[in-house]
Amino acid sequence: EFRRVLFRSIDRINSFPKMSTDPGILLVHDRNGMNNLQAAFLYQQMQRYDLAIQAANRVLDQVPSSTAYVARAASEALIGDKKHSIQDLDQAIAREPNNSNLYELRAIEYDDDGRYKEELADLDVAVKLDPSNAEFQAQIAGALFSLGRKQDGYKHLQMALSLQPTYVEA
Repeated sequence: EFRRVLFRSIDRINSFPKMSTDPGILLVHDRNGMNNLQAAFLYQQMQRYDLAIQAANRVLDQVPSSTAYVARAASEALIGDKKHSIQDLDQAIAREPNNSNLYELRAIEYDDDGRYKEELADLDVAVKLDPSNAEFQAQIAGALFSLGRKQDGYKHLQMALSLQPTYVEA
C-alpha cells in the first residue's frame, strides 16, 4: 500500500511543474545551464534524493516557488523525512492556496503518517477546489475506512464512481 501511494504521489509530483501557476520558476539554472528544478525532478527519478534536495534548495534560495517546495517535499518524503516534507507542502500551499493538487499531496503525506483527520481536512479542501475529481473522493473513502467510518467511506466510493464510472481504484 505504501509503495502504491508513494509512486502515485511521485507521478503527480513529476507532472506538477506543468500545472503550476508559479511565475519565474525557470529562471534559476546551474552553471551548466540545466534548470535546477528540472534537475531536482531528474535526480528524484534517478533516486539521488540528496542531489534532488540540493537542486531544489538552489531554486528556493533565489526564487521561492511552490513547485520548488513540492520538488523538495517529494525527495524528503522518499527518504522518510515526513516532518520536513509536510512543512514544504505547507509552504507550497501558502503560495498557491487554490491548487487542489497541493492539498492532495499533503493529504497523502498525512495518510502515510496515520494522521487521517488532517488527511480528511486537506481532501475536503481539495474537493471544494475541484469537485469533479473522483480520485479525491476515493482518497476520502480510504481515510474514512482507516478511521472505522465504513458507511461514510462507501458513500464517497459511490461518489467517486458517479463522477467517473470507469475509475478502477474505487
